[in-house]
Amino acid sequence: MAQSQTRRSVSRRSLIAMLGGGAASVALAACGETQVVTQEKIVTQEVEKIVQVEKEVPVEKIVQKIVTREVPIEVPKVVEVEKVVEKIVEAAPQATLQRVEIMTPYVGIPRRQPHRAWMLFVSERLAEHHPNIIMDHKPTTNTTDTFFIRVAAGDPPNIKDTAGWTILKAPEIWTDLTPFIEKDGVDLDIYYPLTSGLRQDASVYGLPFLEVAQMGFYNITMLDRKGVPAPTADWTWDEYLERAMQLRDQETNEWGHHAPPNWESHYLSWVRGAGGDYLSDDGLSTTLDTEEARTGLQFLTDMYTKHDVAFPVGDQSLGNQDAVFATGTVGLFYRHAGYIPFGRETIADKFDWDLFLRPTNPQTGIRSHIYNQVAWSGVTQAGEVDATWTVIKFLTDGDAAEFVGDNQIYPPGTREALLNNYLAGDPPPASLDLVPVARDEATDLKFVTSNWLEWFREIGNHITPALTGELTLDDAIANMITNGDQILSQ
Repeated sequence: MAQSQTRRSVSRRSLIAMLGGGAASVALAACGETQVVTQEKIVTQEVEKIVQVEKEVPVEKIVQKIVTREVPIEVPKVVEVEKVVEKIVEAAPQATLQRVEIMTPYVGIPRRQPHRAWMLFVSERLAEHHPNIIMDHKPTTNTTDTFFIRVAAGDPPNIKDTAGWTILKAPEIWTDLTPFIEKDGVDLDIYYPLTSGLRQDASVYGLPFLEVAQMGFYNITMLDRKGVPAPTADWTWDEYLERAMQLRDQETNEWGHHAPPNWESHYLSWVRGAGGDYLSDDGLSTTLDTEEARTGLQFLTDMYTKHDVAFPVGDQSLGNQDAVFATGTVGLFYRHAGYIPFGRETIADKFDWDLFLRPTNPQTGIRSHIYNQVAWSGVTQAGEVDATWTVIKFLTDGDAAEFVGDNQIYPPGTREALLNNYLAGDPPPASLDLVPVARDEATDLKFVTSNWLEWFREIGNHITPALTGELTLDDAIANMITNGDQILSQ
């Protein structure tokens, strides 16, 4: 695998150079065989027959009768045979170009550039093996809404990056990849288990290229300055709160805890760590009113309203919620492993930082991480189904995953690339080896309902008033149950 890394790994300078170079051209090769036909052309050259006449005249005397004798000299007839070789090249049948459009959200901002370098890498490999297939990568913003608008208009892309909920939202439009997987002998064991939604019964609707397990990030510089112990592998919720309280400083406006409130890392890990959950297994009811779920939500709420250690929800004074940690004002931060390249660019050399695993609930013994997969899925309505499958294979196979891992674009979708290529990267962070640990322990988001996204957003909206103190936790939970179940029943 070291050889693979040397071969594929490129520096950030190289990635930018690849992007600046433009897309690679695609050449069409002739498909027919060349035939050589030899024809003999006979060219006859007529040569005049020459007859020499000799006259004998005696020297001694001249007689009156002269006798002549003809002595013919035969000159052979020369026949020239001109060998004419005509090279006849049969024109190959014109190969039909198949254009496969890919829609992704990775556009515009600098941290998306490595993704575009990956697309270029895959398109060049594809052109070598399938010159008749053109991979048309079209990054766009707000892809979910844009995608379904195009579906409704009858003009969808061939491939879309998906999560399980995306499949469930409109299951009829996605291509079941199972027949292609079986025909080509694709080994699904090279990937981590597919999340709910991507795999339904015996059908597979996407192959993963990105594993986003939830991770903790901590400011080493701040903890060292304040004499706060670093997180450990076996710390508990109580120790987490104690460190967060030690890091809080009202005079310097420094905070102990932060997590973007619009992500599952904000509350679901606390709920599951306490032994609860947010959604029933059948996807028909909100379950945040159980005793276990309340315990997790209470611990989270207290960090905001009772202990005042959490960065305020909705505060944009330091930028958006993802940017807060990079300012150096937060000691303990929750996001997923996809934040790592963003952290490298935005934190730079402002302070030292590393990863940590979530604390364990002292009553349940559960250390709860959440994960999601991002996969490539095919849209049947867009046509070119066979070519679409070919591109999906190239986007998710070993070479593509190794490129992602070597350059640490994201935690890649295959186990081998995550464990070997991704972990071989340079720090920060120094504890990259915690990423597969979190992934192995993580549970998925339970994509079991077609309106999961709308429900998830509604739940998040009703948690926020409890964290700001506008509502009691009991009132907030009541609103989550009422409004959440109403969406689930639709």
